[in-house]
Amino acid sequence: TRCSPDLVLSALVSDNHGATYAFSGSHYWRLDTSRDGWLSWPIVHLWPQGPSTVDAAFSWEDKLYMIQDSQVYVFLTKGGYPLVSGYPKRLEKEIGSPHGISLQAVDAAFTCPGSSRL
Repeated sequence: TRCSPDLVLSALVSDNHGATYAFSGSHYWRLDTSRDGWLSWPIVHLWPQGPSTVDAAFSWEDKLYMIQDSQVYVFLTKGGYPLVSGYPKRLEKEIGSPHGISLQAVDAAFTCPGSSRL
């Protein structure tokens, strides 16, 4: 449950429409302040073409990025979060990687306002 001391979040993200999502295992929680707070569902409920679990997530330019292992899934934040054509892709193909470093997994991601660096 959401108040359990055993709950471990793998990712927390807000999109450009003000929706906030927290991920743990195969579930996500959405903060809905207009109703009754945090609501929980399986990830496949909102993102049927998405990953089974989320290691990291971030929002950038009307898109929501979810990372699982070495794959990145990109969803538009309008129209029910459709998966962008051509995804998922290998993370290295999407964002590149520093010379000599292999991106096998990511455990956190964030963006800086005014910057195109990840």
